[in-house]
Amino acid sequence: MTGQNGRDGDSVGQSNVFMAQYPVIMPYLNNMDITSFDFPYLDELLSYAHARWLQQCSGLLWINAVETAVFTPLGTRVGPGRADGEWPLLIKQVLETGKLQLSAPDSKRRAAALPVFSRHHEEIFAVLIFTAHAGGTLPEPELLQTTTLHFRSCFYQQFEYQLLPTMLKKRNQSDREAKLRSTMFQIARNMHDKTDVDALLDEVFSSIENLFPNVRLTLFLSHDRRSGNPRVKQLLLHQGEDNICLRAFMKGTLVASWNLDDDNSQQGEDTAAFEFGIPLRGKQGIYGVFLMELPANHKYPEQEELDLITMLADTAGTAFENANLLEQSNMLNHELRLINVLAQRLNRNLRLDDIFTFAVQELINVFSAEHCCIVQLDEEKNCFEVMGSTQAQLKGSMFPVNYGFSSILYTTGEPIILADYMERTPAVSFFMEATLSRSLMGVPLTINGKVKGSILLSHPKSHYFSYDNYKLLQMFAPHIGIAIMNASLHAQVKQLANTDMVTGLHNRRYLNAKIMDCQKEDFCGSLIVLDIDHFKKINDTYGHLKGDSVLEHVSRVVLAAVGERDICARWGGEELAVYMPEAGIQQAVECAELIRTRVSAEIEPAVTVSCGIAAWSRNDGDISVETLFNKADMALYRAKARGRNRVVTECT
Repeated sequence: MTGQNGRDGDSVGQSNVFMAQYPVIMPYLNNMDITSFDFPYLDELLSYAHARWLQQCSGLLWINAVETAVFTPLGTRVGPGRADGEWPLLIKQVLETGKLQLSAPDSKRRAAALPVFSRHHEEIFAVLIFTAHAGGTLPEPELLQTTTLHFRSCFYQQFEYQLLPTMLKKRNQSDREAKLRSTMFQIARNMHDKTDVDALLDEVFSSIENLFPNVRLTLFLSHDRRSGNPRVKQLLLHQGEDNICLRAFMKGTLVASWNLDDDNSQQGEDTAAFEFGIPLRGKQGIYGVFLMELPANHKYPEQEELDLITMLADTAGTAFENANLLEQSNMLNHELRLINVLAQRLNRNLRLDDIFTFAVQELINVFSAEHCCIVQLDEEKNCFEVMGSTQAQLKGSMFPVNYGFSSILYTTGEPIILADYMERTPAVSFFMEATLSRSLMGVPLTINGKVKGSILLSHPKSHYFSYDNYKLLQMFAPHIGIAIMNASLHAQVKQLANTDMVTGLHNRRYLNAKIMDCQKEDFCGSLIVLDIDHFKKINDTYGHLKGDSVLEHVSRVVLAAVGERDICARWGGEELAVYMPEAGIQQAVECAELIRTRVSAEIEPAVTVSCGIAAWSRNDGDISVETLFNKADMALYRAKARGRNRVVTECT
């Protein structure tokens, strides 16, 4: 009885605390009731209620003069004692009538049996029997009814008290769930408010550590991403299958592992008792794995905590995916603007040297590279030539088509990204060694659908270029190729426009423009105008094809006789001209004599030329192209008049 009383006292104390904290539960408890389905399980509860009831009735004199017993609807006595022979009959009558039943008048001891009804359903869930001692009497029926109601009250108190732990547990669980829902909502909102990936990752770390302050958290991302957070690292997919992060990444679900080796902990090492790999998962894929490590003194998390961690990781995965997509979209817009600006600037300039110089500088700026090299194939010499480079000593250098990374790009037509040239390289490269570089990106330079060279970017740091850099360079390369092709075509068209088709020399317009430029910058210059003697006779005798052949042969002789700076042109008909920048009359006479001598000695059918020479200097009063040509033309006229096959200057 003492144990029961102690238990009852604890229940009452617990109840009072519970009611004070959660008064709203009282109406709910008062509405709770038992049904016939509960009757087989009421024995212990009826026993506690009977003991509690006797304790509370101990002050009644008459209760001490009777014996009490409680029976279930199945006729089983609850609590200590043995059944009286008359009780089964009384119990049966009570269950049938639902009313108080008294023993027969001739019974040895007077007994009364009363039904105990449930609160709301009015079902008999117990029978309470009062038996007077030998020779004694029972109280009035009204008093017995009142005492029976008191017993029912004690029973329901015990019934409610037994519900309290469950109610408390459910209430606490409900409070925790509500708090978690509120926390999760706030965390989710904070995460989705972040549009910057790095800021989002900081928020994820902060949120998880606030909920689980004792954990050590690291994020392993499956793709290459630079982050200032030291807890963000790259997930190496070539690790062993036992790696927990790799297993979580491959399965796409939470993976747990625990350290059963106590040697490290005994030696004082900071060893995690439990490790959890939680995938960072979005709608479009898995982007990485959180490694959560719990200290050795931490208990294994409950399933509720694991579910919360998984939920946090899923929320973070969705937010990460959205932020990453936004970042990629912004980056793509930025890249498209860069490409548009680059294409406009490249196509604005039609000089090849300027295009190579500009392209090198722009590539350095866009990719923050240290060194750049643009190589073009020289098909005539069957070698590569460096057309543009940040290294002045490399520009203009040539190397075989089977050498270096340019050879790989030329052969495969595929781009290259190299993390560390010092660690592993598919080719030896003078460019990489001359610049002391370790990271490399290379793309083929394609012109008219064919690989005509390569673009190489390098940096002294290893693992410097990202995959996004690699893709962007591939987008830039075709525009550089188009600009080079346009400049080359423009140069060809310009050359055709300034070239005579028969002789291969420059035309008169080009010569005029060059002389005008020289007269703006130089101190002096000389002009030779030569004419093939009796050229009409050659045409009439041998035909115009032969005449063109003779004219072409004379042009080759002229080209062979002049210097690198001298400009040769077809002046018109059978007349040719040579302008010699910064050359005096005497130098021009020597050149003209050489031409005249070689023409008469080398060409068949035999022909001769007459030459007229004029010069200008900064001291002359009238400096112009027209004046210079008029003087030379007059000298040529005098050479013709004097018998041809001679050289005459403006002064002779």
